[in-house]
Amino acid sequence: MDTVNISDKISIWLTDDKLKAHINISQDIEKNNFSLNHILEVLKAKNVIYGINQEIIKNIIENEMFNRDLIVAYGKPPINGKDTEVEFFFNPILFEDMKQIEEEDGSINHYSRGKINMVNEGDPLVSITMYTEGEPGISVTGSEIKSQKGRHRIITAGKNIRSGEDGLSLNATISGYPKLIKDTIQVAPYFEIKDVDLSTGHIDFDGNVLVTGNVRSGFKVNAGGDLTIHGNIHHAEVSAKGNITTHGGKIAGDHGLIKSGKDIHITFIEGGTIQANNNIHVKRAIINTHVEAGNSVFCEEEDGVIIGGIIKATHLIQANKIGSNYHTKTDVILGFTEESKHRLKKIDKMILEKKEIYINKNKTYEQCKKVVDTVDGKTDLDKDSIARITVVYKQITSELEKLIVELNQLIDLHKLLTAASKIASSPKLSISGDIYPGVDITINNSFFDVSRVYTNKTLTEKNNQIRMYPYIQDPPDNLEETTV
Repeated sequence: MDTVNISDKISIWLTDDKLKAHINISQDIEKNNFSLNHILEVLKAKNVIYGINQEIIKNIIENEMFNRDLIVAYGKPPINGKDTEVEFFFNPILFEDMKQIEEEDGSINHYSRGKINMVNEGDPLVSITMYTEGEPGISVTGSEIKSQKGRHRIITAGKNIRSGEDGLSLNATISGYPKLIKDTIQVAPYFEIKDVDLSTGHIDFDGNVLVTGNVRSGFKVNAGGDLTIHGNIHHAEVSAKGNITTHGGKIAGDHGLIKSGKDIHITFIEGGTIQANNNIHVKRAIINTHVEAGNSVFCEEEDGVIIGGIIKATHLIQANKIGSNYHTKTDVILGFTEESKHRLKKIDKMILEKKEIYINKNKTYEQCKKVVDTVDGKTDLDKDSIARITVVYKQITSELEKLIVELNQLIDLHKLLTAASKIASSPKLSISGDIYPGVDITINNSFFDVSRVYTNKTLTEKNNQIRMYPYIQDPPDNLEETTV
């Protein structure tokens, strides 16, 4: 502190930041010097010219406040600027940096890191509030005290990102996986991972997924869009609402599951279960597998074989060979079965239930929306009630969006099954090579037990009996019967 003595009777000193001026008046001061004007002159001599509180000085004089340290002037402190504020509307932590889930009992789930970030086209990803310069202060001596401006942070729009006109918002231009890398935001059209194993845990993503390696035993992959796997699927479970394409095959023994809302393309299948709402395309072999296709199953290459297991399809099963010289039990089931009819009815019921839930929630949504949209607070509700209604409104909005997605998925599946029921009037088994003993064939409600080798045949059901025809790769609905 700087101190000055005036006739040793008035002491004035400043704080180090020069934002306060203190005074101490000795009781020995002469009365003619104990006045407002004289004290102001003393302050001026100390260069105190800003923020002087004359009322305090008057109070000191009136109450003869001697030998006390009192503040008589206040400066204006500087206001430092605020840093750029960035609000993310998604979790900016990359998947590889996400921690494995901690269960309620404190144990670590090494198989899961939780659901992976997914954004939709048009979603807001970032809101930016720019930094401020700050405001300088003034010392009690009248000099400027510099302020510190806020730190600037630049968030750059990367691939598939659109910046708002003011540059203070970023939105996704496609649906996919959002990533923040060194203050650049981008949206990848799919989530990409090498191997799905203990280092990654299960993969759960609402969009498209690309696995460039293998899916190891015991792990799960769930894609809300299409799923592409470059390697093999071991004793694992993979599912997708869209198509599944696997450049390798499925090695599962008695376990494992592949389930697609559309088509499956795979090189070979050995064990486990494979299900598709539409078609299943297998390049080489289906061995001891439970196969279910809402439309058709194709074992496509020249050496494509089906050996063992249960093969179900609504329209067509096509392969080079089915069964084996060892009379391996192989069940073939074609047509719109009772199970499929039951599933269609179940979906009908689910659609009605979802619509009922939607109608009820939408009523609450409209009621909340009226409050939220109220202009200038023209409502009898208090602030707390409005805040609670706003929370409910946001929650119901999210629930309605989810219901619409679920309803559309059910409606699409209903259309697929309905179309399958129409083409199921003439389901066929078409084999370009051999059909071996041990193969049991059910088409609609008719059954045929293969007791000898048949070659180059197309089988269908007519008049409640299974009939054989010469092999046709793309058999029409009406075939000319030949002698077996």
